[in-house]
Amino acid sequence: MEVQRNKTYRSALTMWASALALSFSLFANGYAYSIYSNLQNHYKSLFGWDSERDTAAISITGSILQVGLVIVVFIGKPMVDGLGRFRCMVATNILAAIGFILVAVESWPAILIGRLTIGIALGIQYNAVPLYIREITPNNYAGATGACVGLLITFGVLTGFSLGDSTATSSLHWKFQASFPLITTFLQLIALFTIIRYDSPQWLYSIKSDRAAAVASAVHFFSDEYAKSTIALLDEGHETQGDISYSSVIKKPFLKPLILGLVLATCQQLSGISAINYYAIQIFDVVGLSPAASKLFSVLYGGFNVLGTVFLIFLSDKLGRRTLFINGLIIMGTILFSIGIMINLRLMSLVPYLLLGYILVYSLCIGSLFYICISEILPTAGINLVIFVDNILGFLAGFSFLFIKESRIGVGGAFYIYGVTCAMGLIYCWYNMPETKNLTLRQINKLFYNEENAKLEMVTDPVVFKDIAT
Repeated sequence: MEVQRNKTYRSALTMWASALALSFSLFANGYAYSIYSNLQNHYKSLFGWDSERDTAAISITGSILQVGLVIVVFIGKPMVDGLGRFRCMVATNILAAIGFILVAVESWPAILIGRLTIGIALGIQYNAVPLYIREITPNNYAGATGACVGLLITFGVLTGFSLGDSTATSSLHWKFQASFPLITTFLQLIALFTIIRYDSPQWLYSIKSDRAAAVASAVHFFSDEYAKSTIALLDEGHETQGDISYSSVIKKPFLKPLILGLVLATCQQLSGISAINYYAIQIFDVVGLSPAASKLFSVLYGGFNVLGTVFLIFLSDKLGRRTLFINGLIIMGTILFSIGIMINLRLMSLVPYLLLGYILVYSLCIGSLFYICISEILPTAGINLVIFVDNILGFLAGFSFLFIKESRIGVGGAFYIYGVTCAMGLIYCWYNMPETKNLTLRQINKLFYNEENAKLEMVTDPVVFKDIAT
């Protein structure tokens, strides 16, 4: 049974308010990355770190956020599927709030625990938010609403660079900078209970086995016609639904989309985004910018990040995922190699402008698109594994940058490494990444799974079929 695509949402306001409200939690992720670039001087002064301890302590404090994100591979899937999308969002907002309180305490262990706690909360939200949005969004709007995740992350990056002040000496000032997302976690809790209100129809029907609640949810999010079609699809698959375990997702027929997801994660993290977000101020210092110019370019960097994601909202369902990703890797690789050459040749004047071009292309073609793609091609267990690897790579990229900077490789060599990652990812994606724009989840599965399973229902929804996993 194919779903009609006309009059799919109850209202445009409902669609965009729901997507933005869910994405709002990940504002904290972008903020936690970018504000750390400004907090490092405060930590040096507060804890009396000497030059020999600076590199290790700063790297650990920054990158422990990624450690928290990595841990959730063991708890993300049980929480998202066990508690449900809605209650999971409520619980992780409370957890994130505790973390942001701890990072304002004048104690290094408290700050480490706080950033670790924030990472755990955000990691679970990375599992829940793209899936939740995908399940309450009609297929013809999936790319645009999915890009809202990246929009709020990049807005968080911009806010961190804008509010951050590495020269401020007031204790109250740095504490405010560190804990600012307490405001956004509170606002999202309000949005969850006033705008969202329901879990997704798929989770309510397939995991909680509450058809009446699923119908109410579908009517809340969708037009009457689309709600009826959604429930009809769920009715068709209900008797044979099953779950996809971690042991199943690393085998055929899930192995091909899993490998693609891992390649996309590698392109996202090892193209340098974590290192640049964490250490933008230091990079601008290397190229000789004054503190004022460094602050200006940091804010512009955040602004271009938001701008690229806004473009993605309008272009993802028009140009397509493959087209954007492939062209993004080509342009980013060229820019990264150019930055490396210019730094090594001491031709520094163009480097800040090239970094602005890099982040514009990254946010349009790679950053948010990664989450859209994996939510379309993988079941929950596969998404968890990919995000697990994604955050390990993010940790390694962020943790290693200062060591690379001080080694013989230098900052220029780091950008060569990031450029090579783009080139290798381009080769794989050119031959193995199909176009999925405007396709239903059922049609997307036909691109990845055996033809004999093509008639079966959506693998990426909780309504999955046991014989796919066996």
